[in-house]
Amino acid sequence: MVGMGSVDHLRQLIDDQNHNEIIASKANNVINGSSLFGSQSAVPGTNEYRSALWDEKRQTFRVRHDVLIKYLDASGPLTVDHHPSSYAGGPGKFGPEVMFGTTVGDIFSPCTNKTNKKDKKCKKKKGKNKKNKNKKNKNKSPTKEPPSVYLIKAAWGGRSLWWDFRPPSSGTPGYQERYTTATTPTKAAKSHKVKKPRAAPEEDCGWTYRDMIEEIKQGLQELDKILLTQENQNKKKQQDDKSLLPAQQGYEIAGFVWFQGWNDVIWWPAVKEYAFNLANLIRDVRRDIVEYTNHSHYAQLPFVVGELGMHGLQVDNTTYAGQRVLALRRNAEAVTLLPEFCNSTKYVHTAQYVVQEGTQYDGIYHYWGRAEPYFHIGQALGKGALDLLHVRTEGEAQG
Repeated sequence: MVGMGSVDHLRQLIDDQNHNEIIASKANNVINGSSLFGSQSAVPGTNEYRSALWDEKRQTFRVRHDVLIKYLDASGPLTVDHHPSSYAGGPGKFGPEVMFGTTVGDIFSPCTNKTNKKDKKCKKKKGKNKKNKNKKNKNKSPTKEPPSVYLIKAAWGGRSLWWDFRPPSSGTPGYQERYTTATTPTKAAKSHKVKKPRAAPEEDCGWTYRDMIEEIKQGLQELDKILLTQENQNKKKQQDDKSLLPAQQGYEIAGFVWFQGWNDVIWWPAVKEYAFNLANLIRDVRRDIVEYTNHSHYAQLPFVVGELGMHGLQVDNTTYAGQRVLALRRNAEAVTLLPEFCNSTKYVHTAQYVVQEGTQYDGIYHYWGRAEPYFHIGQALGKGALDLLHVRTEGEAQG
């Protein structure tokens, strides 16, 4: 995954403390007269950041009990600060998974979305809970509804698709390719500490790919335990209330999101091979999930590819760095257009969400560490996944 955003900056956006910078960023991110950002009001308390992520009653970030996330050794309800203890960046940062889970969760758990709470189905559900409270168990807290969305995040910094995430089908790069670069680093490159790939033994090739698959398997095993616990709770609820129907158990792996590229874009051989490796990644992830679950339909598992948009829309194609960025973007998008993948993958553009002018929270890296890009990128990736699943958001349905 390409970096994380600042929680402190997100709080400023929620409280409308960055209004001038927001206006400036909108002016710099316009295509054909249309702003690429969502709605933003100058009136405190009405902006999209607050609406999506802030709990007004508790005056803190929303906790989504309907959307669970496993991220390395951390597991639980989705909220802005959910990092594992092993996360090197520490607290105070959030990734695109927050708005991805929020966007998808609002569709699959519509009664948790503020805009949908007036819906008759939500009211009926709420009324039923009230009724149950008046029965024998009125002194007990009602059992929470089972989660509708479960996210497994496998992300580590400083990993390339060319070597670390290299899928098995890509084989191992040649000895010379692993130990030498095509060109001598320029003075500018040295000043930015751009390094050539580290020397590594052949058996280490693809080690992060293997770790990622293991994280997916562990996440699914944990989900099995959650569902088993919920099944036992449902059986008890049925004994107390005979009108309740048995809950439908099990899960469906709905898709996979790939958002990566920084450690490939710094080296031409990795850029040139990106399409080859990404296509094999999609094939191999699907194959491994089919083998693990024993369900053949995952051979067409929906796959969302997020653009490496770090450099924004205005990329200088007269420099080697700019040429590498544009080439990697083209190569990644080209994979999703192949006949093999065109109906089951989607390329999501992210460059339009970069704020080129404004406070930097992570130096020159990772979208400057600003909160707006990660908010909107997560939202866009979520909509891309829903599009592949042929699910339309409320706004799209009305439009």
